[in-house]
Amino acid sequence: MKGVKYNLHFQDRTGNELSFNELKMTDLQNKLESLLQENYKIFDRISNQTIYNLQNRPQHVSRFLRTFVRVEKLQKAL
Repeated sequence: MKGVKYNLHFQDRTGNELSFNELKMTDLQNKLESLLQENYKIFDRISNQTIYNLQNRPQHVSRFLRTFVRVEKLQKAL
């Protein structure tokens, strides 16, 4: 969908929650990949299907991502 933005909430190694607001899908994927590399030394590709599953079907995402990552879709203002 064109113009959709997301909020990313990420828990780092120290337990602090980092929030990134109003990210587009590609920015969200890149930010999440870099956060996973910096904090947990996980070099993995994040796809748009992974982001969708984090939002709508968390039972289909790895337990690790469910624990440390939360993604919210922003609603358009009317």
